[in-house]
Amino acid sequence: MKEKKNRISEQSKKWLVEALFDLMKEKPYSAISVKEISDKAQLSRRTFYRNFNIKEDLLSEYINYLIEEYMKNIESLNDLTIENTIITYFEFCSKHIEELKLLKKNYLFHTVMEQLSLYMLDINKFKTEWHNFSNSVEKDYICRFNIGGLWNVLSKWVDNDKRESPSEMAKIILKAIGNLSNSI
Repeated sequence: MKEKKNRISEQSKKWLVEALFDLMKEKPYSAISVKEISDKAQLSRRTFYRNFNIKEDLLSEYINYLIEEYMKNIESLNDLTIENTIITYFEFCSKHIEELKLLKKNYLFHTVMEQLSLYMLDINKFKTEWHNFSNSVEKDYICRFNIGGLWNVLSKWVDNDKRESPSEMAKIILKAIGNLSNSI
């Protein structure tokens, strides 16, 4: 019975998140109420509050979903080179471009990086050729540097109407990393 309740709860969460993004297509995030989200999802406000405390929790739920999905994509890679990791990153983001644009439009894009930083140690458990740490302090700073850089590039990429392909983005980022390491 508990498993059935969990499935129902997960489905309700999904519908509520989808309702939020549907509403953000029509109006600013700041003007959207919990009642509107619940109504759009065809769920009661009580269901909303059973799963979330505030509407910002919907954003966290969505970003958690993105991070989990991205982690599965990375885990499925056979060749974890930096180039393949970057290509996978931009391929993944292109599948979620409309939601990312809505987050930017509503000044919420920073929440992606903030939450991603919470997961950085999990994401960086994969050993790729660009991770070279001597200790945990270096690991923390290097991971944050990688996340900040990729987030900033993603922010610019999302704004572009004519986006570079994931392969082109990998070449640009590899060139930037090469230039950085050559100047040290």
